[in-house]
Amino acid sequence: MSRAPPPAPRRGRALLDAPPPPPPVSTSEWPTPPSCPGSDLCDPGGSAMTTTAPDVCDYDFYTTQGVMTIRAWRKLSPHGADRLYNLARLGYYDRSALYRVLPGYVVQFGIAADATVATTYDASNAAARVPDEGLNEAWGGTNGRYWVSYAGSGETSESVKCTQRTAELFINLADNAARFDPMEYAAFAKVIDGVEVMDRFYAGYGDVNGCVAHAEFAFACNGPVEATMYNTGISYVDASFPKLDRVGWVDVIPDPGDLRGNMHGEWIQNEAGEGALSWLMVCLFLVVIAAGYARRLTVNKKMGNRFLDFIWNTPSIRALVTRLSERKGVEILESSRNRPGEWTEAEEVEWTLREPPASPPPPPRPPESEVYPASYDVAP
Repeated sequence: MSRAPPPAPRRGRALLDAPPPPPPVSTSEWPTPPSCPGSDLCDPGGSAMTTTAPDVCDYDFYTTQGVMTIRAWRKLSPHGADRLYNLARLGYYDRSALYRVLPGYVVQFGIAADATVATTYDASNAAARVPDEGLNEAWGGTNGRYWVSYAGSGETSESVKCTQRTAELFINLADNAARFDPMEYAAFAKVIDGVEVMDRFYAGYGDVNGCVAHAEFAFACNGPVEATMYNTGISYVDASFPKLDRVGWVDVIPDPGDLRGNMHGEWIQNEAGEGALSWLMVCLFLVVIAAGYARRLTVNKKMGNRFLDFIWNTPSIRALVTRLSERKGVEILESSRNRPGEWTEAEEVEWTLREPPASPPPPPRPPESEVYPASYDVAP
């Protein structure tokens, strides 16, 4: 089923001169959600649903409150990242409800608007389950604030691991690492833009009906029944929970590159150019440049230029500084050398090889009569 063409992706929102985000899009412009039969979503094991996701991929979720961007890293959860990539590009989340909004805890969504698709990805359908994966802590995966994981069932018979993942996602609104990391909820994505949008999601219904899973929280338990959402689709939400916010559609941006920044300055471990070690190297580089520049001005201009040339022409340092200067807007210019008015190489050589000027003779000693006037009484 064809989808209405959404607006072009908003690239470069992290740049200082980026335009403000667009207002929420009218529901009349939302694409029609897919249904079964007639969609590649109907076969969770088919070739369309097993396409490999990019190593890094951004997802712009256009909601009734605005746009939020989730960035997924495949190395944190290969199976989970592949599933999200295929669900999003095939329209699974179109018109679906943000049905579980618990301030200070989580936002949960991911039950398709059409019941025929939703039931296909019910956890009771073993063919729709994402293969189990543990939390990839070695690469920085954690259920910290704004990180995204699949919802699943914690089976005590399997060492309290998260299993039976299909399509439902939750966003951590607080640092839930102590709760979810031991249960192996494999965080693999993070909200990198539009966090203020989540603050506006309607939370008045509270947790899902019954609040069986998390009775220790003081949330209301007047939300929808998940089983009914799977069996009847969005019509149940429209009739009984009209205030819930929705996902209109999702834009998929593979390999987003450096134009899309992280507004919170937090990145997963080992992502090139963004770790603490990389920033330490940049700081050290700037200190060395400053020291070399000062030496060039005060001691020996020729040696200073050679020193700066050596540092700047080191490929690894130059690549790192170039990458970070593009991302953060730091301008490290090559104009620090060879500016108009500086000496040429021939002039520098001439200055270096010149004979140093002779030291001026000391001034003559004044006559003793000027040092000790006659009117002074000088002790013998």
